[in-house]
Amino acid sequence: MFTFRRAEYADADALLARGVRQADHRECLKAAGMAVGPALRASVANSDLAVAACLEGKVIAMFGVGTDAAGQGLVWMMAHDEAEA
Repeated sequence: MFTFRRAEYADADALLARGVRQADHRECLKAAGMAVGPALRASVANSDLAVAACLEGKVIAMFGVGTDAAGQGLVWMMAHDEAEA
């Protein structure tokens, strides 16, 4: 069963331990110039709202929204391959 809840900083480590899609790795490097781990942690820390998507109690995806220095909305999502199934 899928559940959604407000993400906690520790959820980033839980998702990283499970593994993140290769597409997310590539996007973090191209868009943010950083590896997926630091990018995910920064995204959670700097979001106005971050959500953890869980399947049977395990974090399989995280997404959120924040703003940059110019006040523009920034939407992000990172997931485990299992989220696509």
